[in-house]
Amino acid sequence: MDNSTRAAWLAERRTGIGGSDAAAILGLNPWTSPYTVWADKLGLLPERPDNEAMRQGRDFEPYVAERFCEVSGKRVRRVNKMLRHSVHTFMLANIDRDIVGESAGLECKTTSCLNIRNFKDGDFPATYYAQAVHYIAVTGAVRWYVAVLILNQGFHVYRLTRVRDDPLPDWCVSSVHVGNAEIDALIAAERDFWRMVEAKTPPPADGSASTAETLQALYADTDGSTAELFGRESTIREYLGAVMTAAQLGLEPNTPLGQAYLIPYFNSKEKRLECQFQLGYKGLIDLAYRSGGVKSIQAHTVYANDAFTYSFGLEPELKHVPASGERGEPVYFYAVWHGRDGGYGFEVASVEDIRAHARRYSKSYNNGPWQTNFDDMAKKTILMRVLKYAPLKTDFMRGLAADGTVKTEITDDMYSVPSVYVDGDTGEVVDVEYQPTEA
Repeated sequence: MDNSTRAAWLAERRTGIGGSDAAAILGLNPWTSPYTVWADKLGLLPERPDNEAMRQGRDFEPYVAERFCEVSGKRVRRVNKMLRHSVHTFMLANIDRDIVGESAGLECKTTSCLNIRNFKDGDFPATYYAQAVHYIAVTGAVRWYVAVLILNQGFHVYRLTRVRDDPLPDWCVSSVHVGNAEIDALIAAERDFWRMVEAKTPPPADGSASTAETLQALYADTDGSTAELFGRESTIREYLGAVMTAAQLGLEPNTPLGQAYLIPYFNSKEKRLECQFQLGYKGLIDLAYRSGGVKSIQAHTVYANDAFTYSFGLEPELKHVPASGERGEPVYFYAVWHGRDGGYGFEVASVEDIRAHARRYSKSYNNGPWQTNFDDMAKKTILMRVLKYAPLKTDFMRGLAADGTVKTEITDDMYSVPSVYVDGDTGEVVDVEYQPTEA
């Protein structure tokens, strides 16, 4: 493809949503966020530079198509044009191959052998699935095949079909039925997204590295600009600082993993909304394991009908037997660690103790994860107490020091950036070297 042809193709891609955009819009793409797709469609981002994975994908596409024909006995042909939905004209399809004599298409994929774990037990990546459903929606095809070359490991074919109880060919690893409701839901999601593109209204910033990189590109020359984050204005620099902190700690913010959160709060001194990085309890556990000094870490909820006893002193004891039936309401939280050298420790706190602590020390108690994920935040609090006595290394303490901070600068080492903390009682900003919050 020469430069003029590629420029025309890129321009046409920006007139609608393509198959490779579908997973990102649905929040299923770990590398690209809805915010990044939105900015790209408006032409706000530079063209993404080519890389080796992209080059190999293009170069191996004819080979993958040939292997598909070999195993399936089918014939395929190229479609040298951009397809567009007849009704929902914002939906585009640049398909790899059309299946001759069948209402079907083929998507050709090449991936690293390091990704082989994503193809166990008939599974394949959600990004592939969303792309194929998008192509079915645009073309009206009955079936879509996904042929995957796993470099140096194998060749697999998967099928999506609109036919219920469609017999599975022996050359297909697995088959997934795609119903009308699923296609309608995809169309609705893409329609809502495209309306945001047309209105030049960005989707919510989600805390992903992709969104952070996009914001950096859009606001590279500004320190104090604002953007719509969390549904309200928040400084981009502080948002990026929180995202970069999470990325350098190897934690994913604002996801179901519960590793970390980006929390908006009102800075009473500056009279504006700011973005705070906050560790989740699962992120705390992950950092502790990576430190290498502990063999196991556990945090549990005790319910009213559980059998639970504990005592401290010279011979500490902890025993918890969960009820087999209705367990009742939470009454205690506890955490235990065992070190590689044989040492151990535990801490216990009642629900009342945890709530009192959160009200006193957490500035986000009334509108943050304390309200949406109370159990997780309670476990984090008790973990931070018990891990004070665990044999943990400097890297863990660096992660702990990031908890509850606002970073106003961005560097390759976010730990070196002076941290801003907010007093939990007054809301006043205080600059200190180290003051991690327990929750």
